[in-house]
Amino acid sequence: KDIHEFSGGQITRLAFMRLLLSKPDVLFLDEPTNHLDINTIEWLESYLRNYPGTIVMISHDRLFLDRICNVIVEIDHKKAHRFVGKYSDYGVYKENLIKQQNIKYEIQQKEIQRLEKLIQKYKAGTRSSFAKSKEKYLDRLERIDKVDQKTREFKAHFSPRLKGGKEVLITQDLTVGYDKPLLSLTHTFQHNRRYAIIGDNGTGKSTLLKTLANRLNPLSGEMLLGHQIEVGYFDQQLLDFSKGKTVLDEVWDDFPDLDHTEIRTVLAQFLFKGEDVFKSVDVLSGGERVRLSLIKLMLRQDNLLILDEPTNHLDIPGKEALEKALSEFTGTMIFVSHDRYFIEKLATDILYIENGKINHTEKTIAAIIEDTKQEVDEEKQSRKDLYQEFKRKQNRTQTVEKLLIELEEELELHRELRYDPDYYHDYEKMDALNLKIDDIVNEIANLENELEDLYLYIEKTTDLL
Repeated sequence: KDIHEFSGGQITRLAFMRLLLSKPDVLFLDEPTNHLDINTIEWLESYLRNYPGTIVMISHDRLFLDRICNVIVEIDHKKAHRFVGKYSDYGVYKENLIKQQNIKYEIQQKEIQRLEKLIQKYKAGTRSSFAKSKEKYLDRLERIDKVDQKTREFKAHFSPRLKGGKEVLITQDLTVGYDKPLLSLTHTFQHNRRYAIIGDNGTGKSTLLKTLANRLNPLSGEMLLGHQIEVGYFDQQLLDFSKGKTVLDEVWDDFPDLDHTEIRTVLAQFLFKGEDVFKSVDVLSGGERVRLSLIKLMLRQDNLLILDEPTNHLDIPGKEALEKALSEFTGTMIFVSHDRYFIEKLATDILYIENGKINHTEKTIAAIIEDTKQEVDEEKQSRKDLYQEFKRKQNRTQTVEKLLIELEEELELHRELRYDPDYYHDYEKMDALNLKIDDIVNEIANLENELEDLYLYIEKTTDLL
């Protein structure tokens, strides 16, 4: 198969195989979890936790950072901050660091104001030299900046126009796919629930969302929207833009009833400020395209949001802002994500795809992963036990084959003794000889039956290993 036909996840896995087989002393990883499904991320974490070398990586996957890294370096306002410890601990450390810096800022501002008053008071009098010295001091003073962490977060508020019915979306034997069926779904989606859909790459998660959003026809089955349900769809491909339009026009053309001030205010809430609003949508970065898509989704005010990988391309402050906004959403949400932290924060229900079927649970993603690990461990132990039994049977087969050869030779020798005068002239010795021959024949028969069973077991078990 040509590598260009592979999915993003498959290409990422291939790159890892090539990299890890070389066993370098230092691993440099740039967003290693992008395009990977949850099972593969869990495998990668397990591998990297035991990696004997040094790992330097960039990632916006908070759980991945927390489990792998013991040193955090964050670049913020052109400065690098180094912290020894887990990522979750760094968050607490950074909050304290910001508080301390802002306290120092306030103290310095008060001191600056005091000195400026003194300068103003004495610059024209007999103590003008004192005032000039203080002016020079202020000129040389290294100013402390006030830190506003919220400036990097966009501000979203998803509010449905209509409440809608209690039963939001009903599917019955809904089969989705393109050339062939990928999966089938029978489920009733309820109001004010947040459903995460998880599964390995290629199992049909995005195809299912496209079908539920009426962007793709089902292969068979039924789908019915509830009373007054309006659907908003976020496409991970971010293709829902008009080529050549500016950011401002892209939003305004879709929502012409809003005035210029309202449009600019919304754009500013999503960090499109100043000249940014006149940028062409064609040159936007991945994160900017996500924010622009979220603006349009928010302004629609739908009560059913169907989101396909909404955190892709977002930095950590962006993910946190989106989590906060969606956690306050009073409608229904159906989403696909490989970000375990995002799922843990938002999902009330999980639909996980396995072998073409969808299973529903209200367990957390952490509990599902733990259950899966336990199943994998049990399967590994079962396979290990099976392999050990298989080797035991193989060894027994060799032993039985050897015994049969020896017994056949022994049987032949005993049969030849029937023609020995010492035996055929002595009926007691002949009776004893015949009994011995019978014992050997019976033993051979038993071993042949055992060998037949062993051959059958080995033939069947070989296909399972």
